[in-house]
Amino acid sequence: MKKITFFTLLILFAAGLFAQTAEVAPYVGVATNPSLKQTNAAWTYQFTNSISSLVWGPASYGIESDGTYLYTTKYTANKFYKLTTAGALVDSFAITGATFTGGIRDLAYDGTYFYGSNFTNVVYKMDFTAKTQVSTITLPTGFLVRHIAFDPLANSGAGGLWCGPWNVTGPRLYSMTGAYLDSIPAANISGGAYAAAGSAYDNVTPGGPYLWLQSYTGSTTPTNINLIQIKLSTKLVSLVHDIMPDNAVFTSTPGGLFQKTNLISGTTTIGGLLQGTYIWGANLASTILVADGMHIASLNMQSVVQTNTPQTLTGTLNNTGSNTITAFNLNYSINGGATVTQNVTGASILGQTAYTYSHTTAWTPATNSTYTIKLWASSVNGTYNSDTLTKVVSSMATLYYKKAVLEEYTGIHCQYCPDGHKKANDYKALHPNDVFIINLHQGGYATPGAGEPDFRTTFGDALAAQTGLTGYPAATINRHVFSPLTVTATSDRTQWPTFGDQVLATPTYATMNIDSAKLDVQTRVLTVKVSAHYYANSPLVNMMNVALIQNNVEGPQTGAATWNPTQILPNGSYNHGHMLRHLLTGQWGDTILTTTSGTNFLKTYTYTLPASINLVDLDLGNVGLVGFIAEGKQEIITGAEKTPVLTNILYAKDISLVSITTANEICAPNLVPVVKVTSLGSDTVTSIAFSYTVNGGTAATYTWTGTMLPFSSKTITFPAITGFTVLASNAITIGVTTVNGVADQNTANNSQTKSNILKTSNTTSGATGHVFTFTQDQYGSESTWKITDDAANIIASGGPYADLTAAGVLAHPVNLTFSATGCYTLTVVDAYGDGINAGYGAGSYQLVNAANQVVVSSNGQYGTGEQKLFQLLSLIGIDENAGLTEFSLTPNPARDNVQLSFNTKGSQQVNVSIYNNLGALVYNHNEGVLTSGNHTLNVRFGNLSSGIYYMNLKAGENNISKKIVIE
Repeated sequence: MKKITFFTLLILFAAGLFAQTAEVAPYVGVATNPSLKQTNAAWTYQFTNSISSLVWGPASYGIESDGTYLYTTKYTANKFYKLTTAGALVDSFAITGATFTGGIRDLAYDGTYFYGSNFTNVVYKMDFTAKTQVSTITLPTGFLVRHIAFDPLANSGAGGLWCGPWNVTGPRLYSMTGAYLDSIPAANISGGAYAAAGSAYDNVTPGGPYLWLQSYTGSTTPTNINLIQIKLSTKLVSLVHDIMPDNAVFTSTPGGLFQKTNLISGTTTIGGLLQGTYIWGANLASTILVADGMHIASLNMQSVVQTNTPQTLTGTLNNTGSNTITAFNLNYSINGGATVTQNVTGASILGQTAYTYSHTTAWTPATNSTYTIKLWASSVNGTYNSDTLTKVVSSMATLYYKKAVLEEYTGIHCQYCPDGHKKANDYKALHPNDVFIINLHQGGYATPGAGEPDFRTTFGDALAAQTGLTGYPAATINRHVFSPLTVTATSDRTQWPTFGDQVLATPTYATMNIDSAKLDVQTRVLTVKVSAHYYANSPLVNMMNVALIQNNVEGPQTGAATWNPTQILPNGSYNHGHMLRHLLTGQWGDTILTTTSGTNFLKTYTYTLPASINLVDLDLGNVGLVGFIAEGKQEIITGAEKTPVLTNILYAKDISLVSITTANEICAPNLVPVVKVTSLGSDTVTSIAFSYTVNGGTAATYTWTGTMLPFSSKTITFPAITGFTVLASNAITIGVTTVNGVADQNTANNSQTKSNILKTSNTTSGATGHVFTFTQDQYGSESTWKITDDAANIIASGGPYADLTAAGVLAHPVNLTFSATGCYTLTVVDAYGDGINAGYGAGSYQLVNAANQVVVSSNGQYGTGEQKLFQLLSLIGIDENAGLTEFSLTPNPARDNVQLSFNTKGSQQVNVSIYNNLGALVYNHNEGVLTSGNHTLNVRFGNLSSGIYYMNLKAGENNISKKIVIE
């Protein structure tokens, strides 16, 4: 789909800013009904398969099984897909003779036919073997069916359909002909705060029959994906299970639901679809509550503790059964030694609830060593034991603490990412030597539009995949899972400093350093030496990682002006920092072979820096290094950073003028060049003097002042250059004359010329009669435009517009009135960066004049935006003004001359000009200064061909234009 809308509750997207990748409920509340039993123990899954990259995955919604295969739907089209439980595509088809428009949502199956609705009050009966529509079932007007399940026992065995919308009402039961039979009150289901996307009938689970709903709470990103079991005899909820903690990939909006026996031989499967991302199936037997059970969920002890310091064993245990736990023995042992027991009595741990324990006998490690702690409960309610939790802990006399590595996932089109940059930078400023930042441009928001830089790397997607991120910006701090999260990534930016502080207060068993980093500026070879020392044994495989980052990278950034304006440069670009460019040690690092207490790791890495990565310059003076040690692909135990020392610099003062950028066309004599320069000298540059000429004219100078470090680049915007004669094709030459007030030592790279700057061919005439029509695509909320004059005054503007409900277009015409001749600029902007013709409607725009001639136009494929110039040559249609009256032409039509009569008020400089019907100037004559009074001029134009023309009389600042026909 077009845009990513996943975001946490704390960071909601502005309404309409980005298009959706899933159908979501208009309102989803938070379940607060205390009577519901929440099943925390994970279910047993028979399959969980990703569909996001499969041909049938995008826009998938409904799912059903015929006992052998799975069938899915698209909510956007008449498309159905036949699959294996592994997600392999067997067949795809449309329903012949379908009377529905749009796509079917959830599906139901009666053993022969499938049923579904396109979110209307009509249910469609379909034959998936013949691939035809059989009939329709019409329900009451206004009842919009989204979820549906077949009940074979309903209507005295004739069968019925449980169905409903998101959460406006509770599920209703209708006969197979559409007669109302029964309903479940919405208030019975989480107090009405739910959003049901799919439903399934269950007559297998003991105590049934039941109706299951796949629901969720949250907003555009679920905070829970709940499977709600409703006992049909009482119409009350008997069980709620959140599947999100079962699997880190369960994060997207739910779709359909099904239940089928022997889909997996010998079992009954409850399964569903998460829109566009995953299909899943769980063993229904694993959903049934047991009477007794206890699970040791956590032990809150650091992996590294201090020798001879008492350690209290605290953590969480869960009652996984339905019976209340009143007594148990809490036990632990160290390295398989004696059991230390605490007898817990008088407890009241309700079924399916958690309990915080704290063992009354502390453990004190006596020596610097590695210990294995085992913790378990016995004689729970006098009858059964819990599972056992094992944790390996190292003890050290002196504690060394972790450094924090903050990996931020970002993108140039992410509205709130600049705020993430700011919060990360602010946190690093508090801990400059202990917090290290890596910004990874990754995901849909990082995809560049036309003409935009590509800041992505080949490493980003794999790194993001192991974070569990659901929104942008997101960050991991040391790739640690912080309570109450279940994944390493969080988009709650306010928590980044809190999580970082937790890392900085955590002891580590190893330290690392980047001992040296040298960069030869002539060969571009980077040599990095790293070291690590182990004070205790590592419990897992350790990987050394060295990341090359780049600062001061200019580029676009949505949301910068609102969330981080201090990062906006004078030229309007955003100053990106900590940007990942390369991993010297590969995708997941270099294995550290020996990680036992007292050992050291030393290694040298080399990398030859290319001139650019993805066509983005790799400036030698702006690169840096962040190193870190990770346990496998996840937990980072510490880090370090270093700025390379530049070597083999040939000159002290050497400015290379890399490029000149200007507008591709101009209207008036107004040119604003932007030059990119690179300092190739060893001195810090504080001033650069330039000399420039336009069209070979008189040379002028401009001096820039600021700060440039060695081998860094700077984009410098010159003041507007005026006063030159605009030619059909123009050129500007710029050269460097001095650096820090003295001559540049290397003149071979000081000069550049930008040619072929064309005078705009977009010309028109007329004060009125112009119409600008902006035709939006589906996402009008992304589009804005304005027309400005030479002085940047806004003549007209439009947008943002309301989004359409589906892909399509809508025209917005605006009548324009101009008050002066001259040059005008049309600026269009797309907030997302894909223009208005990217598959969601063929948007466009055009400006036409009174003669219906197109002045400027676009097919809408302009990425983030574009500018177009046009020149208004005359104000045709103004009949008189205070300084010029009684204007007449005789004869009209005319052949080769005409008498022009008028009256001036006061002495005026008078000029007569004629424009053809295309707005081109074909005659021009200066009549000099005429005194106040009546005047008659004879204008001869014998060389003009027949047609319609416009004669313009200008007296001082006053204009009068009239149409004339030449025979």
